[in-house]
Amino acid sequence: MPESLPLDNIPVHEESLVRLRPRPLDETLGQVILPNQISLIHSSERKPLTTVAHAIVVGGVLNGGRSVFIDSGNNFSSPLTRALLGKEAELLRNVIVGQVLELSDLQELAQGIGCMRDVRVVAVDSLTGILNLSGRIGSKGRQRALQHTLEILRILVNDNDLHVALTDHSSRDWDTGALKPVGGNVIAHGVDTTVHIASMNMAADGLRVQVERSPVHPLPDPVVVRLGLKGARTLKGTG
Repeated sequence: MPESLPLDNIPVHEESLVRLRPRPLDETLGQVILPNQISLIHSSERKPLTTVAHAIVVGGVLNGGRSVFIDSGNNFSSPLTRALLGKEAELLRNVIVGQVLELSDLQELAQGIGCMRDVRVVAVDSLTGILNLSGRIGSKGRQRALQHTLEILRILVNDNDLHVALTDHSSRDWDTGALKPVGGNVIAHGVDTTVHIASMNMAADGLRVQVERSPVHPLPDPVVVRLGLKGARTLKGTG
């Protein structure tokens, strides 16, 4: 009788929907941007989240599809997108930007995305901003609305073979010291992959990216890269 494996240890062999730059980022974050899945990227800092959201939508168009950037404020940056695209800046035309304020807007927009063609990835930047305008923190109504939104996003990824990446603010748990994303158990049970990112003070535009949980096994190794208006580079400055 064959040996059984825990579900978390069953290898996932689906092909990534993005081609991220630089290559080390593709070998880490790119490996969990898979069809039919939702990921959550969290940080205690605002800027790294927006930067990585741009990198993901860029990765989608570099891989031959279209990408959607869902903006909860004034986060989308054409200059940053062009910088990350590099010599293929003309592909900016394949990035669609949508504006939302609260969860009901996100639900409506998600249903519209299902009617679009060739969308590979959807980046929502940021879930925290959307939640802040969707009800009182910790209220049952807001949590129910969040759960319903995640259900709609699950239908979107399953029906269209695309990936949704949510960015989210995180704070430190006073008891355990662990960083936890906003959204609590609803988020923890509603996404497939969680990724933590943080700025690296030792290098301009430096980011450390670590996949914390994913159906991909084994988990990709953490990586440090540079992403910013000077483009996508390794820590040594080469792409």
